[in-house]
Amino acid sequence: MISEEITEKNDSPAILFIHMAGLGDGIMASPSLALLKSNLPKWRLLVLARTQVIDYFNSLPFVDEVIPFVDNKWLDKKPHTLLVALFLYLKLLAKIHSLDCKAVIEWRGQLVDSIMSYSTSAPLRVGSVSRLTPLKVSLFTKLIRRWNLPLEEFNPLITNIVDCRENCNHLVDLMLAVSKETISQINQEKPEENNLVMSIPIQDQDNQVVSSLLQDNSIRQREEIVAISVGSRTKGNSWNPKNFALVGDYLQNKLDKKVILTGLASQKYLEEEIIKNMTTKPIPTCGKLSLNQLAALYQRCCLVITLNSASMHIAAAVKTPIVVLLGRDGESHSPWQTNYTYVTKNPFYPQSHPHPKQWPELVHNINTEEVIVAINKILEPTEIMK
Repeated sequence: MISEEITEKNDSPAILFIHMAGLGDGIMASPSLALLKSNLPKWRLLVLARTQVIDYFNSLPFVDEVIPFVDNKWLDKKPHTLLVALFLYLKLLAKIHSLDCKAVIEWRGQLVDSIMSYSTSAPLRVGSVSRLTPLKVSLFTKLIRRWNLPLEEFNPLITNIVDCRENCNHLVDLMLAVSKETISQINQEKPEENNLVMSIPIQDQDNQVVSSLLQDNSIRQREEIVAISVGSRTKGNSWNPKNFALVGDYLQNKLDKKVILTGLASQKYLEEEIIKNMTTKPIPTCGKLSLNQLAALYQRCCLVITLNSASMHIAAAVKTPIVVLLGRDGESHSPWQTNYTYVTKNPFYPQSHPHPKQWPELVHNINTEEVIVAINKILEPTEIMK
């Protein structure tokens, strides 16, 4: 087996998981990372990640080390920043080459990921080709889609390519397929799959913070809470705060739920606008909770209302029902293994990604009545059970 050959020369060989996506996709990667560690316990599991996902990956007990990738904000197409970007990129390539990895996984099938994978000089470099990535994909992916090139000619920078075009309908399935191929190549046998779930570690102190928050706002243990995530990192992926305000008042006046507003510190202006337009009083928490504390809060909720953002996957990880206001993506990026419903104006749903210029329009066109219907659809079984 490859594993035995490598471990004879190295007590703890390294495997690198390249993750050049955001926090939501990072949470969806956790079942794959857990699978890798459980099947390759002697291997060090490294993750190359963007700045916004570093803390999350560091919190996972099965990740040994996180290598930071400076976010692409410096790519503003000005000559001096492009030179800085090139310098940082070359420095990163030298860094990951020095890691002496024996296996690399890059699941997106994009050129920048493939170059980083190749730069490691690892004998095993596993990638994928799929229909799940957005239209902004690498030259390799565009070529294979247009001319149906054989997989072995698709990407010369990768040693093993997993064809996920037909069997992977969800991003979690795609990442698992690539991870399983890696394990199979190393151990020469199918991996053992035990209880694959999305992970967000919640500690006692996280629950204590949430308990104090609820007590300070006079929320009793039996009272039901609905969290509204007020925004998204993605430009244009937003809903009118006045609409959120109408939904919040409906929840508190008609359904007797307590409403908590959640979001980043940078989204506090949205939170303030929602509060200003509500006749009832919600609980503001934007910028006050860590990722793990937010997961603990969502775990206490009976429903989370959110745009298609990381909040959706945080709620899914703790198995809380979700109403998603969808402007982009489809079933491939849906909440995994939890109860949810979409409200969408995307004419291509559930298969395709609309053009990025259409995202703001698609979200803004969602009306409050549609969201209220979706809320009742999710909460109705709970009310009947009572």
